[in-house]
Amino acid sequence: MGGVDIRVAPSRFQARGVFAGDFNLFELRYDLPRVAPRGRVPQRTDVYAVSVRLAPESSEVAMGGRARLMSTQAGQARIYYVPDVDWYAYHSPRHSLEILLTREFLDRVTEDLGARPIEQLGYGAGVVDDAVLTRFAKMALPFVAQPESLDPLWGDQFMWSFATYVGARHGDLATTRPTIGGLSRWQMRAARDMMEASLAEGTTIEALAQLCGVRKSQFAHAFSRSFGVSPYRWMIERRIAKARTMLTSGACIAETALACGFVDQSHLSRAFKRSVGCSPGAWRQTLMA
Repeated sequence: MGGVDIRVAPSRFQARGVFAGDFNLFELRYDLPRVAPRGRVPQRTDVYAVSVRLAPESSEVAMGGRARLMSTQAGQARIYYVPDVDWYAYHSPRHSLEILLTREFLDRVTEDLGARPIEQLGYGAGVVDDAVLTRFAKMALPFVAQPESLDPLWGDQFMWSFATYVGARHGDLATTRPTIGGLSRWQMRAARDMMEASLAEGTTIEALAQLCGVRKSQFAHAFSRSFGVSPYRWMIERRIAKARTMLTSGACIAETALACGFVDQSHLSRAFKRSVGCSPGAWRQTLMA
């Protein structure tokens, strides 16, 4: 990762992840049972890593020519600038979730917020106890095993919110965000129409913000004020509504799933059950009873 020398037996080292636009994260495993590979970890240079430990670990890290022994517990994290790391050595099995924040991405976030660029982020070799950060990061963990299920709208919302939280809580990000009102009527109509037209293939916060002529960081808050839910939740509910219509007309569940923007039938079934309380098949049977 980013040219860091990791001093372990290659046959015992595994990394799998999902890398889509600004959504860059991977699961790192060392000396653990093997899992199916997913994605290829990109080589990054000007990048910060938020490393959340999923299991206790004993390791050694060298930064600036100085080596340091570390003992980290499950749930703890490290936030560091990748080029500052000379090498890593693991003295125990390792299991962690690594979320990458490139300098270019952070600069876009601060520019959009109207804030100064982040100059300090993380604590070098220091360990972070932040339960909010850990819960936040774990929200993205399921997509490591199923990257095809990542909705671009969800990924957009997650990365911008995560970067803003990490920058403000563990860096020098300071912004006096003005109170944000809702969208105007034309903005609501434009956003709604674009999202309705994109149910199958999905869209992004950036595209919606550009359409409405507002900053990316403002759009999600303004949308929630206007519609009462986040853009992602609104999109999911509209997909479920479309699925109901198709199922009522006799469409098969697999066909309905793809037409409504779900990866497959099981993806639709999970979302449908969370929203409606039962599976698509059971729901359709109640209509026929």
